[in-house]
Amino acid sequence: MTVSNRVVFCVTLLVMTLVMFQGMASSQLFWKVGDVATRTITADRSVVYEDKEATKEKQEAALKNFEDVYETNLDQFNNLTLVSIDRAFEDLQDILVVDEETAAKGSDDESYDERHKQLDDLLNSDISDEDWETLSTYTVDHVELLHRQAVAIASDVMGKGVKQEDLAEAKDQLLENVNQSYAFSELDRKIVYRILENTKFYPTSEINQEDTESRRQEILESVEPVFYTIQKGQTVVSKGDTITEEQYAGIQALSNDNDRSPYKLGLGILMTVFLAFAGVVVFNKWRTNRGKGSDWQKNTAVILVAMTIITILFPIISSLQIGTTQSAINLVHFLIPVPAVTVMIAILLGSSEAIYATLVMSILFGIYTSDIFAVFANVAGAMAAMTQIKVIHRRTDLTMSAVYATAAMAVVALIYYLVSGLSGNGLLMLLGFCVGNGFLTLMLTIGLLPYLENAFNITTSLSLMELCDPNTPLQRLLMNKAPGTYQHSLMVANLAEAAALRVGADAQLVRTAAYYHDIGKIKRPEFFSENQMTNENPHDKIAPTLSTLIITSHVKDGVAMAKEARLPQTIIDMIGQHHGNTVVGYFYYKAKKIDPSVKMDDFRYNAKRPQTREAAILMIADTVEAAVRSNINHLGHGQVEGFIRQLIKEKMDDKQFTECNLTFRDIRDITDELMRVINTVYHKRVNYPDKKSLTK
Repeated sequence: MTVSNRVVFCVTLLVMTLVMFQGMASSQLFWKVGDVATRTITADRSVVYEDKEATKEKQEAALKNFEDVYETNLDQFNNLTLVSIDRAFEDLQDILVVDEETAAKGSDDESYDERHKQLDDLLNSDISDEDWETLSTYTVDHVELLHRQAVAIASDVMGKGVKQEDLAEAKDQLLENVNQSYAFSELDRKIVYRILENTKFYPTSEINQEDTESRRQEILESVEPVFYTIQKGQTVVSKGDTITEEQYAGIQALSNDNDRSPYKLGLGILMTVFLAFAGVVVFNKWRTNRGKGSDWQKNTAVILVAMTIITILFPIISSLQIGTTQSAINLVHFLIPVPAVTVMIAILLGSSEAIYATLVMSILFGIYTSDIFAVFANVAGAMAAMTQIKVIHRRTDLTMSAVYATAAMAVVALIYYLVSGLSGNGLLMLLGFCVGNGFLTLMLTIGLLPYLENAFNITTSLSLMELCDPNTPLQRLLMNKAPGTYQHSLMVANLAEAAALRVGADAQLVRTAAYYHDIGKIKRPEFFSENQMTNENPHDKIAPTLSTLIITSHVKDGVAMAKEARLPQTIIDMIGQHHGNTVVGYFYYKAKKIDPSVKMDDFRYNAKRPQTREAAILMIADTVEAAVRSNINHLGHGQVEGFIRQLIKEKMDDKQFTECNLTFRDIRDITDELMRVINTVYHKRVNYPDKKSLTK
């Protein structure tokens, strides 16, 4: 595949993928709550869907008074809080209770004051001397009793389970319990209060995550979901409305797109378009391999470009807001002109390619719209339009193809009306869409064909018919400068067209090429016999070799003029091949009389032999017309046929038809047809009496 064709393939693949993605994903993937709807969404079916937002609000209401499930956990209380209390009372005992040896040293000992200070630090409070005197008399048993009482008070409060947020309140409560306990003297109460106040407490009640989540799920599952029903034909959101949560939920329910990601959608569309393209490539290769296609790469590019142009119209037409009725909203897909692809490709390439392209296009159209009746209508319209393409003789004939397409689509519209229960107004709307489809098909075909022809260098019957206009610059120049050649070209055109029709060749191409095959003679018209108005022949004054050069150069000059005039390449090729590499016999034999050693190959046209049936037919018609016109006065009626057969046999003997697919049967039919036309044109006429004879 050439670089240009690869570029066409990649660009059209990308464009079609993006267009289809944008059109298919616009309402499902890009709209959100609060956006303004760019088109009206109407339910094409009845659906029941859950409003997840409403259900969520109902669940939140049910969980409003929900409390977490707590469980008592005394690990931190036992391992941290009680241990801290134990250490505090151990330190208290060490400070207050001394052994006998220490006591014998007396109260004036330095350690006495030191222990007093230690007690202040332990209780984080200043203990009066009076209280210190009393405390210094405490025994081990008394301190242990205070210890047990403190642990009991703390355990009584914390053992019930205290949450983190209630921890401060619980500590206040247990300190209050100390103050109100009758088991303590006032001094004992102060000591225990200070120790517990300085102790850090931890929560003894924590959330049970598993039980809490289980309970939460039970409550959520007990809430009945909120369901809504959308009836078929109901408008979910109107164009211009701000999308609410309820409307968005309805749109999502209708599209069945809640689980579809843009990445999956894009990949799916890309794969679909790629497979369609691959199918077009394989089809064109298969046609070429069977000898039914000339250039599969060019054919593929033409089909893909034509399909891309119509695909671009998918979202444009689908977004049209024509009225507010159900028909206007749902049936606008009947307006997408798929038949335009068929008509353009049938004219550019042929019916087989058009049928295949229509099949591929219909698949893409069906995926895009999910509308089987719209697909059916467009296929019917495409096939009907294609039947008229075979008889197009002018651009206005395209109107009939559009009429045929409209008629076929109207039949499908009537079927849809009968089976779907569509209203009468809806049917009228649908028929209007069918007419619009035909009009768009006509406008697109007329508008795009010239550009596609130029872009891909394709010659269509329509462009050939335009070239047959005698008012084209080259034809007027030929008529003015070489009138004899112009008349000769007209006669060759009639002969060649008749022969092409007889053998099933492209008659329009042959006729057009015949009009232009001798335009090279414009350069030196006086050197060609049909343009010589006097008995003077300029060839009599020059050597045969120079005459041959002048005669043969009209082919090269004609090709150059055709290229300058931007004629189609098929016409240029036939101009270059209409003489093949035949010998200019007249001047060869003239030169041979002068110099017997001359070579025949020096008097041949330097050009290709005919490469197609049409080029071969043009060669035969040109040869026959020129020879018969020059010798018609010397030939009897019965001699013309033999003369024509001899001319064609000489071309065959010279191997002029070995590079084209012209068969012996074709040559026989061409001969018979040329005989018929020539006998009609060059028949003997009655000799009318002069005026003097009539008056006798």
